[in-house]
Amino acid sequence: MKEKELEYFYPYRADKKYGYRVFNNRYSADEYYKYENDPYYEFINKLSNGHEELAGYIADDFSSWTNWNSAGRNIFSFSEELLLMLEKTDVNEISYDMFHLPYDNFYLSLKPLKIKANNKNESYIDGVYVHLERSEMESIVPMSERDPNMGDDYYEPEYKLLIYFHFVGNFENFVKENPNEVIFDEDIMLSWNYALSFPEYEDYVTVGEAIEIEIDKFYSQVYQSSGETEIKKAKIKKEYKEFVEKTIRVLVNSLLYLSQPKDKIISKEEYPENLPFNYNRKLKFAKTKKQRKKIEKKINETGFSKILFFGNSNIKNTTEYNDSHRKSSHWRRGHWRKQSFGKQFNQKRMIWIKPVLINKSKQNIQPKGHVYIVKKN
Repeated sequence: MKEKELEYFYPYRADKKYGYRVFNNRYSADEYYKYENDPYYEFINKLSNGHEELAGYIADDFSSWTNWNSAGRNIFSFSEELLLMLEKTDVNEISYDMFHLPYDNFYLSLKPLKIKANNKNESYIDGVYVHLERSEMESIVPMSERDPNMGDDYYEPEYKLLIYFHFVGNFENFVKENPNEVIFDEDIMLSWNYALSFPEYEDYVTVGEAIEIEIDKFYSQVYQSSGETEIKKAKIKKEYKEFVEKTIRVLVNSLLYLSQPKDKIISKEEYPENLPFNYNRKLKFAKTKKQRKKIEKKINETGFSKILFFGNSNIKNTTEYNDSHRKSSHWRRGHWRKQSFGKQFNQKRMIWIKPVLINKSKQNIQPKGHVYIVKKN
């Protein structure tokens, strides 16, 4: 199934299922809202039916949805072909300064890859909320408001780069049926979350180094904060590492793809299919610009926005391999490299060297030796 054929992307489905937008609009606009009698807890408790682990899961999900919703509801959708090539591209040597995200908060769909959250959870990852924590990367306190008794170092940003990732999917049943498999602790994030962090006071600069630090930090938190047995702790560590390793390449490479100059990216902006109230059809038959704007305003009011689709111009050039073909072929992994350009070559841009499927024996070589060819529209 292609991404465009999905009825809704996860943020829309979660909103429809839990009523996030209605609750958020109701209480964010209430000037008499009192935190002492916080209806938020009542809202979460009602959705979870008093189930403690499920309440934690929904609260975590609602927090990420709220950030995404307030930041413009931006969604990026990559075709299956493009995602597969990104997944086959190395990231360990990518440096933090190669990331130039289009927004501070957005949602990236990963559903075509069918990645499972863990070995026990049969549901696939729908996608990931991406949050650039700019407040930790910039010195936001004006000079006039700084305490003269504090040194300048006190106000310096803590991170060179800090990006949080919250992976989502239809995990509710898993949480309800396997409460002992889910970690909720004020010091330990849910195991379907992680971050790329590059502190100012540390000298590591590559994704590979940052991920090693992130996994070690998670291990340390498990041992210090978790009351589980040693066997359970080892299992938690193993599953967390496996989750990071099977998602990090496609995630980082998708962000690098979006970090390229706009003129280097082929994309198409459209509303999701099957919008409520037959809005897709109404847009199609709108006769004037004024009519179209009126319909788009109503679409926006219902909580939907346009989606940027990438890679739909990728054309499959593959035949059905039998088992012997699969065993005799291998991927030559892709990679990114920096290229100098501009006056005196003092500017840098990224060039993506795409992965290619290589066949080891001549009799098994398919035409051109490629599985996917990227062509311009």
